[in-house]
Amino acid sequence: MPLPSILVVDDNDRDQDAIKNILAQFDFSATGARSAQEALAAVRDQKYAVILLSLNLPDMDSYECVRQLKRLELDASSQTPVVAMVNPDGEPIGLIEQKVLRAGMDGLIQKPFSAEAVRRILLRHAYEPRRPNLKTLRPLPPEARAADEARSDGLESNNI
Repeated sequence: MPLPSILVVDDNDRDQDAIKNILAQFDFSATGARSAQEALAAVRDQKYAVILLSLNLPDMDSYECVRQLKRLELDASSQTPVVAMVNPDGEPIGLIEQKVLRAGMDGLIQKPFSAEAVRRILLRHAYEPRRPNLKTLRPLPPEARAADEARSDGLESNNI
C-alpha cells in the first residue's frame, strides 16, 4: 500500500528538508515544490493528502496560489486541505491566522517546525480511519516531545 503523500511548497531547501524528515517519521511521503507554479503543476498530476504551503513564495502571492489550487479542484468530490507554513517575523499570529483562513486555507503551522505540531496537522487533515496510521495516533514520548519543543523554541500554532 503506498504511503500517503504530502505536497511541501517552499523555496527554502532547509525548511523543505526539515518538514520532509518529520513527515517521513510518520510514514508519509513528501513531494517538494519550490514555487507556486511547480505546486500547481504537481496538483494537476497527483492527488495529495495535504498541501503544506509557505507564505513566502518567489513567483506568486501565496494567497493567490491557494485560490488557484482550490479552483483546480472545483469539480473534485473533496478538496485537498492546504496548511500555511509561516514565519511570523513580528506580525501577530492572530492576524496571520485571519488572512490564512480568509484565503481558504485550512490551518497553519509555524516555523521552525516541531514534530508534535506536524503530527497534529496530519491527524486533523490527513488521517484516514479506514487506513489508520498508528505513528500519528500516538503522541510523542515525553523525552522526544521535550527535545522537539527545545528544537522549535516552542513556536507552533495549529489550533485553528
